[in-house]
Amino acid sequence: MKKMTIIVIALFFSTFAKAQTSYEIFEDIPITFYGLDFTHAKCVGSRKIPEANVIVNKYFKEWNDLFMVGRKRIDIGHPYKKHEVYYDTSVYQKNRNIDPSKLVVEIPYDFKRKEVEAYMEDYADPSREGVGLIYMVESINTADKYLSIWVTFFNMKTGDIILTEPLRSKGHGRKFSFYWNDALVSLYEESAKDYKVWRKAFR
Repeated sequence: MKKMTIIVIALFFSTFAKAQTSYEIFEDIPITFYGLDFTHAKCVGSRKIPEANVIVNKYFKEWNDLFMVGRKRIDIGHPYKKHEVYYDTSVYQKNRNIDPSKLVVEIPYDFKRKEVEAYMEDYADPSREGVGLIYMVESINTADKYLSIWVTFFNMKTGDIILTEPLRSKGHGRKFSFYWNDALVSLYEESAKDYKVWRKAFR
């Protein structure tokens, strides 16, 4: 009985601690944005798309530049009610190391939540404190014309996920670059509505 009581207490405090951590991201705290990580993403459908090496070496950079560079930078803190945002650009190098031969597939592709948790281990940095935000890109589905990502808040020191939720969006435009630029911006804008839902669910 005593052992069972200890286990119940331990589970209670574990759940409480997680709730407190989740609660934290809904406050106006500083965050560090890591950009769009394509290292585990797939491009679904090979018809009418650029060569895979062009997608990796050109478009992955351009799409990150929308959020990370100069006047192109989107106010990433706005949907999540964050006024102080820092930027970590290490994702550029990660994306450059992607093998183009493994990028394109012909069948639908998605992540499981546990996979996202495993991917975030690469971002653990014992020298850092605070909360990171990354868009973990899942699928650029050119067949069904949608982009899917996991919006992921995590502990920068440990790499532990605080909150991760999947989102999808469609774009507009005939050209490859215009369509997926628009899909990314749409996803960013729509995430503001989802953030309100997460806030109610997790607070």
